[in-house]
Amino acid sequence: MSIVANEQHEPLEQSDLLRTAADIGRVLGLNARQAHHLASSGALKSIKKVGGRYWASKTKLIAEISGE
Repeated sequence: MSIVANEQHEPLEQSDLLRTAADIGRVLGLNARQAHHLASSGALKSIKKVGGRYWASKTKLIAEISGE
């Protein structure tokens, strides 16, 4: 099963999806509150809010942070 991740309709594997601010924070070395702040302020464009929950592709989030 794959999930559509972006406007270009590129499927992502389930293991690449980060489903909460806590998950996103773990990847970034932050706590959930810090990750929530970055997401809600729009500082990280790879994080999307869907249904009251923040979602991100781990691959795209790491690429954004590393400047790729």
